[in-house]
This record gives sequence, structure tokens and C-alpha cells, in this order.
Amino acid sequence: MILAYGEANKVSTAAQRIYARKYPHQTTPHHKTFRRLDRRLRETRNFKGLSRDRGRVTRRRQRQDARILREIERDPTTSVRRISARTQITKTTVWRLIKSEDLKAYHFTPAKHLEEYDPQSRLQFCQMIMRKYQKDRTFLKNVLFTDEATFTRDGVYNFHNAHTWSDINSHAIREDNFQRSFKINVW
Repeated sequence: MILAYGEANKVSTAAQRIYARKYPHQTTPHHKTFRRLDRRLRETRNFKGLSRDRGRVTRRRQRQDARILREIERDPTTSVRRISARTQITKTTVWRLIKSEDLKAYHFTPAKHLEEYDPQSRLQFCQMIMRKYQKDRTFLKNVLFTDEATFTRDGVYNFHNAHTWSDINSHAIREDNFQRSFKINVW
């Protein structure tokens, strides 16, 4: 575009025609775009243009950043969407701050809550499997091991969305008590 503008002696409509002739399969920019691009290149010495804040952090942005960081400190497991809704700040701004603060979403490790009788019942189950395997060596080949989902009255807990914001991995664990409540497993 700059070469076409120069070739047209800085006449934007002529530069538009030259560009259209040289690049027939591309969308031809509006003639004012050639003039704006030339001015931007002269003023800033790059094609990006002038930064609006030019490196200054406004008081408004400082207040926004402080509100976002308070929300994360208050509940490090909250989502960007919730922070945005609570603070009335766009999700893009929240993400920008999270990234600038080097915060990462570390996921929880799920851990089952064990009852007193659990080790004994697990041992009995393993002994039963071993007896069946000793009787029939092909027993385990006939067992279909699949993925499973657990549904409860409380709904499905989605570990994909469960995380904690931190600059270091805290190796957080989330213990669940699904073994005591009504549930149904689907394979």
C-alpha cells in the first residue's frame, strides 16, 4: 500500500487504482486508508500507530486492577466470568490483568474421602477378583473397562472448571464425599 501511495505521488485515489490493478484478487482498501497509513508511518515510524495510554497506567485502570485482584484474593477458585460479572469489568480486561500478574489456573487433584470400612471392602473386592482369575485365566479379558460418569442429586461436578489462581502450583486437592450420598454411575 505504501509503495502504491508513493507511486501515485501521494494521491490516495490514484494509489487505490494502482493497488487494485496490482492485486486484483484482494480487497481494495478505501482511498483514505492509504493516507492514514502514510501519516501513521511518518508519526510513529511503525505500522501499529500510537498507543492510547502511551505506557501510562490511569487511575481508573489501577482501581480496576485492584478490584480484580481483590476478587481473586477473596476467592482464588473463582472464574474469569464471575470476576467480570461481580466487578462489571470486561472479561478481556480481567484476562489481561491475570496474564500480566503471571497468574495461572492450577487444577485440583480429585481425592475420594475414605471411610473406616473402605480399606476392608476394597481388600475383599480384590480377593474376589483374584479367586475368579485363578479359576478362569480369561476372566479379566471378559471384563469391559470403560470411562464412567457419576450423577448425583447435586449434579455433576466438572473438574475441568475447578481451579485455583496462583503464581505457583499449590497442588490443591479437592476431597469429595460422593460415597455417602445417593448416586448412579454410568459406563
